Amino acid sequence: MEEGDGELPGGGGSPIRFGGPSPKGIMGMAYEQTTESLMRMSARAREDQDELRQQRVAERAVDPALRDGGDVDVLRKKLRHKYGSITAGWREAVDLRGVHFVGQADWFKAMRDLGFGGNAKNAWGELSHEKGQVTLADLDPAAAQLLSDFYNAYILEVGPLPGLIDDCDSLRVGRKRFVEKCATLKKSFGKGGRRKAIDLDGVFACLQIVAGAVTTADCAWLANYCQRGVKSATSTPPSSKGDKPSKTDLMMSAARRRDVKDF
Repeated sequence: MEEGDGELPGGGGSPIRFGGPSPKGIMGMAYEQTTESLMRMSARAREDQDELRQQRVAERAVDPALRDGGDVDVLRKKLRHKYGSITAGWREAVDLRGVHFVGQADWFKAMRDLGFGGNAKNAWGELSHEKGQVTLADLDPAAAQLLSDFYNAYILEVGPLPGLIDDCDSLRVGRKRFVEKCATLKKSFGKGGRRKAIDLDGVFACLQIVAGAVTTADCAWLANYCQRGVKSATSTPPSSKGDKPSKTDLMMSAARRRDVKDF
């Protein structure tokens, strides 16, 4: 008997080569098991796709906001219907990283999690304009412009944005108090109205995540959104550990701590 050969205990058995290739029967069984597993996975994937299509059809039938319009219109109506405004939907369901733009991978994940009933690929192509990302300005240009105009006018004519909340209870401000504190922005000024009147009700509706209130977290988000990518030519980098953080930084830090606590 050659080295590596052996017999079953008791003798009389056919020699088996230890360490050699597996018998053909065993190889066939393994192949069949793999094939059956792949077939089951493929069938399950088709079932999931069919279920998703049925959900989309049912969603369009039940929700009047989703029955008509193109894919982008369907998305806008979906966000407005579910979150109260497109901006709130952008913050809560689309821009989950809070970086004010969404790449392709994050976009499709957000659409799946949202239960978007339209064609996410078509919506991406229409909104991204082949630039590789989607922003709030793509999804709701009117809201993006309104919020930017409000922020710039407020810090120039009223003061730092944290002052909007500083003297309010529970670090939030209601609609009536919000309009009172920003009343000067309701009027245009300058020759030919160089600064148009700000629609404060529209700003409030875009900013609120908690119904009926604008919070420090909302103000922090707005400041970060409007200051993104902006570097002052006259500012100097921190030179010592004694440099004090800005009010906006403190406000954002406090908002993050409250979010963690609430979570």
